[in-house]
Amino acid sequence: MKANPINTRQGKRQFIRSLTCSVSKSVCAAVDQMPADWDGYELRELLAELFANERMESMRKNRRRMSAYRGARYNIGRV
Repeated sequence: MKANPINTRQGKRQFIRSLTCSVSKSVCAAVDQMPADWDGYELRELLAELFANERMESMRKNRRRMSAYRGARYNIGRV
């Protein structure tokens, strides 16, 4: 059985680059429609919303996996 590429460090890095690039392109394409007075506060909120929309529905509903994630996330520390 072939390993899932995302289970490798290189696969994780590629996934992260791909996801952040996709969100970045979406936000940059919408800059012309944004209010002129938006600054870092609103832009951070928009980015948080867009990344939240990228979360998998199954991850939100799977309590055991989410609990394991939170435990591992705590151990990773500040990123």
